[in-house]
Amino acid sequence: DCAGNSSSQSQVITVQDTSAPVLSGVPGDTTVECDNIPAAASPSASDNCDPSPSVSLVEVSTKGECADNYTITRTWTATDCAGNSSSQSQVITVQDTTAPVLFGVPNDVTVECDSVPTKATGVTALDNCDNDVTITYGEVRTDGDCPQSYILTRTWTATDCAGNSSSESQVITVQDTTAPVLSLPGDKTFECSMGDAGTATATDNCDPSPVVTYTDDDTGLDSCGYGTIVRTWKAVDCSGNEAMDTQNITIQDTTPPTIEAPRGAIRACGDCWTLDEIPDADPSTVTAFDNCDGELVAQAEPLRPIGLRDCATGELLVDECPRGWERVWYVEDCAGNRAEAVEQYLCLSSNEITDSSLCMFDRTCDEPDQQFRVIYTPDTENDPYHMISSTNPGQFFYNIFYVGTPGEVVDVEICLPFPFTTKGANPIHVYDWVTIEECGIFGVRFIPGDVVYTDSQQITLEDHVAPTTPGDNLEGYCFDELISFTVPDTGVAYLNIHLEYGVVHMGDFDQDVKQNAVDPRTKNIYLRNKAPHYFSFGLWDASAIEDDPDMTGMSVAYNMNDFQKTAGVTGHVLDGDGVGVPGAVITMTAGNRRRADIPFSVTTDADGEYFIPYVHQGTPTMFKVMLNSPGSPQMKSVLLKNKGLGVVDFTID
Repeated sequence: DCAGNSSSQSQVITVQDTSAPVLSGVPGDTTVECDNIPAAASPSASDNCDPSPSVSLVEVSTKGECADNYTITRTWTATDCAGNSSSQSQVITVQDTTAPVLFGVPNDVTVECDSVPTKATGVTALDNCDNDVTITYGEVRTDGDCPQSYILTRTWTATDCAGNSSSESQVITVQDTTAPVLSLPGDKTFECSMGDAGTATATDNCDPSPVVTYTDDDTGLDSCGYGTIVRTWKAVDCSGNEAMDTQNITIQDTTPPTIEAPRGAIRACGDCWTLDEIPDADPSTVTAFDNCDGELVAQAEPLRPIGLRDCATGELLVDECPRGWERVWYVEDCAGNRAEAVEQYLCLSSNEITDSSLCMFDRTCDEPDQQFRVIYTPDTENDPYHMISSTNPGQFFYNIFYVGTPGEVVDVEICLPFPFTTKGANPIHVYDWVTIEECGIFGVRFIPGDVVYTDSQQITLEDHVAPTTPGDNLEGYCFDELISFTVPDTGVAYLNIHLEYGVVHMGDFDQDVKQNAVDPRTKNIYLRNKAPHYFSFGLWDASAIEDDPDMTGMSVAYNMNDFQKTAGVTGHVLDGDGVGVPGAVITMTAGNRRRADIPFSVTTDADGEYFIPYVHQGTPTMFKVMLNSPGSPQMKSVLLKNKGLGVVDFTID
């Protein structure tokens, strides 16, 4: 009071804060992709008392079935100074709903069946969440009409952990547009009829068994069925691709028929046939067969005379032997191949001289009987004289014809004139028959039958006893040789002796005004020009001589000396039996020197003789002469003097 008295009474007011702060700005629950999680929000808080309540955040993750599927719970708590607090939460659901993306899947393609690509190995995938995406592969084949035509669908699938997946496919269209490859048998040629022409085969890039067929075009065959068949082969694969090629098949008949006709008959020259003695043509005596046509019926040409002809006129010599009548039997097969057989009724002289082709020879019509040339060329070892380089004909045959009784033993003594000698290992042959044909414009060639006997007896130059006086004494001089044989079943024996002029290559001769070959020092005649050479034979059985005197006789041939001055190279080409080889090719070259005027190339004549007309001028020079054919090539050297003649001979084994 006023007096200062006082009394007191108190009121206690307790101030407290029991209210929690209030949060604001807490985001609501949300669902997001794994690659789009929002950042935590920053909510605020207000308090009735505390002007600055604190706000804290707690974040809790809850895993799901996949690492990319889970929940995040974010809880914010506001606390005031009095410790009052309030909380609010945001639940974020994290998920993966996006499929992976594939890379490297090849584009669709169309390929040949032998070029199908292998599975691509560079296919990868990316995912927005999963770093270990699973890629699977599958292939589906859809067949077409052929095993080689189909579609491959290759599919790659990428799957992430959440099961999201994506797929991409490559479509491969497989086809076959390549034709097969044909392998044909070669062109074939058959005799008479079609044989096995072979089989074509085919390979294909896709089809292991292409179908091979063929068709034949036989319009090229003639009425006999000969000609060319064009066989067209075709190979087709399953896809219808085809290849074609042709094979030529020739059917021909190139073999002449065989024909056998009666041989006829042979008489001695003194008993020649008259036309009315010749039997009529009888086809039943002739057999003919063809490899394609079988048996054929032979036809006969009219009888015609055959024999020696006049040297000047070419007219048939009706009073000379050999001569006779000839009937030619012939057949032709459908292809036109012709075969002939001769039926001859001959009268033969007892002996004749022929050349190497068994043709009776004659070199000029102005000289008597038969003549042969003895060719003299410069003798390089005995200049300026000559040597005998060759004869023309180059070789000779002495032919004896005997008509007797089959089985009869005949002893024949032959006499060969100097200087003839035998030629070959078996110079003596006996045949069972002989026919003739005309050769040249007036001669006759003898065609032997089957050989029934051979003899190796030889007559050499040493066997001839030299005459005491040279010159004409050589004429008529001969060497005797006895030959025995048995008459074959035909009753005809044709004795044939192979000969040559034994003094070929002998040199150191001179010539006189009459073309006689003389010794250059004594001038004695060694080989007279136009000297007769007498060939003769006799039968030791005297009764046989009386029975058939025409079968013992003599023939004569005259030598015509030919001294040659021509420069060049000459010689012969002989076979292993010493027979001249016609058509051999000879070449001459200049050895190691180059000359514009050679080489020369020539061929041998019918007697195997050749001459190279090369005129060498100057100092002696060596040249090469080569036998090119037939047989293996042979080369020899020859020395040619100024305008000289060289001789080079060859022998073919």
